[in-house]
Amino acid sequence: MLIFLCYCIIETATWGLGIWILRKACNGIELNNKQKKAISIGIYCVIYFIHIYNMWNSYVSNISVLVESIVLGIFYGCYFKVSIWKVSIVELLYWINVSLFRVSILIIEGIYKKNNLIEVNRDAHSLWKCIGSLLIFIFIYCILKKNIKSIETFFNNLSEYGKSALIFCVIQWCMLSYNMWLGIQEFEQVDLAVNIFLILIAQFYLQYLMLKLAQQKVLAENQRLDIVQEILQKRNDELQTFYLKRREQIHKIHHDMMYVYHCLKNKKILEAETFLETYIFEYQKSNKFVWTGLSFLDFMINYKKESMDRKNINFKLYLSVYEYPFEDVELGVLLGNLLDNAIEAAEKCEQNKRFINLQISNLKRTFVLRLKNSSTEKPKIIGKRFFTSKEDKFAHGMGVAQVEKIVNKYNGEIDYQYDSEYFKVDVIVPLQNKGKI
Repeated sequence: MLIFLCYCIIETATWGLGIWILRKACNGIELNNKQKKAISIGIYCVIYFIHIYNMWNSYVSNISVLVESIVLGIFYGCYFKVSIWKVSIVELLYWINVSLFRVSILIIEGIYKKNNLIEVNRDAHSLWKCIGSLLIFIFIYCILKKNIKSIETFFNNLSEYGKSALIFCVIQWCMLSYNMWLGIQEFEQVDLAVNIFLILIAQFYLQYLMLKLAQQKVLAENQRLDIVQEILQKRNDELQTFYLKRREQIHKIHHDMMYVYHCLKNKKILEAETFLETYIFEYQKSNKFVWTGLSFLDFMINYKKESMDRKNINFKLYLSVYEYPFEDVELGVLLGNLLDNAIEAAEKCEQNKRFINLQISNLKRTFVLRLKNSSTEKPKIIGKRFFTSKEDKFAHGMGVAQVEKIVNKYNGEIDYQYDSEYFKVDVIVPLQNKGKI
């Protein structure tokens, strides 16, 4: 009885380890409600006692592994609103691998006692089984602790390999059943060799899956960096064009001032006056610059305003801002992406319906940005990500993701409102003690 009590303690720890893996695999699970938490613990206990009852009768049960994994999958899927498919695969992988290691203990005991599977599996729990279960638990715990980040990534992305993972689970379950079938007559040393060989195959395949997922992550990161580099290169080209245009304007202003100076020196007052009136009129007509005292913010708005003017977009601006919480490069990414998306959407509208309204203000130590633009259709949203009708769907939406990342970094909030005629975004970020002045 004492040995069985020790075995129950080890089994409880192993069960808890399995639940912990599920929590890591299904991130985002929250239990704030006490009643909900109590119900959850109660269901865990019911499934656990069914598990212990089965362990009372047998040390390894392939049927129990299958049924309990599916039951847990259904419970998790319905109760926590996560994928039943994913939970069941995670649990199957965990319990089948634990059981495969336990079969080794049965085989060793069967060879030592010269018994068959039924005799050693349904016999009273021996010290061999208790120590073996403890060693298996310590082994699994050490692997999880040492490779916690890669294993979390593996379980979180397991749904990407749903079909292959399910096939692997079926193969593993068949391997477990085959190992148990080998000992129907009597265990032999070759059975132990076959068991170890099958365990090695299973572990090698799991490692292959983990490496494959890691490779995919690296490739996705490289692709993301390539796209970011393309965006930065595009921005750099635009800035170069903007700089050259301003340089030409400054060069022209220099010649204009030389002309005015020549007129005044030669006392051609009327000619100089006429030239200056024409120059001021043309300048006011084509250059309505924004001045806030925040040089980078002025540059960003004036730079984007030129693009709006070229595309005949009606631009309304309200500014009451003296500081912002971001670094200049972050403000460039945030405001640049939002205005680029707004310009792209407004450009698709009819000439008389193109508009962009931008409001930036400081209100009670808070940075507030409100942007509204005309649109021809509702944006397509899958999950929490905006999608486009463009071919390059991976690149599009990255700008919005970057904006959200910056807003979250400064503990701000971002909200979207839209229909088939307009798109509106509100950004609210608390100002830090040190701002951009």
